[in-house]
Amino acid sequence: MKVWMKFKDIMSIENAGAGKDGVNRTAIIVAVIAGICLVAATIGAAVIQSRHSDREPIAKGEPQSLHYVGIVTTDEGKPIPNATVLAVVDQNVGQTIRTDGYGQFQLQVPVDTHSLRLKVDAAGFGEERIEANIHRTGPEEIYLDCLKCSPAR
Repeated sequence: MKVWMKFKDIMSIENAGAGKDGVNRTAIIVAVIAGICLVAATIGAAVIQSRHSDREPIAKGEPQSLHYVGIVTTDEGKPIPNATVLAVVDQNVGQTIRTDGYGQFQLQVPVDTHSLRLKVDAAGFGEERIEANIHRTGPEEIYLDCLKCSPAR
């Protein structure tokens, strides 16, 4: 009889909260709540990720910068070597470069650039400021007025 009582006591402890079929209702409720929390967390993470991905990432292998080329000449088309070109990308601190012996200059600008402003200056010539088109297919042509040149008669 003592053995039967111990077994009966153990069974009554294990079946605490169980219904007629021996199913523990507390365990079912906990499992349902855990499932709902898991689904809510997954949906919340997806919503947060979609809000923070407003910019499309650059695909692997695509260039992350554009090669921008320009040429500085006189009105007659003669190149102006050693002209100073100040390039300001998206209102950030500008970079200063010089034209080569053929009046050409080259820049690397980020692919996501919105604006490119150029200020070109050369000794004996006027200053020129332009809002450059970074999507142009050929070199940017910048013409400077000659200050020292005598007018043609």
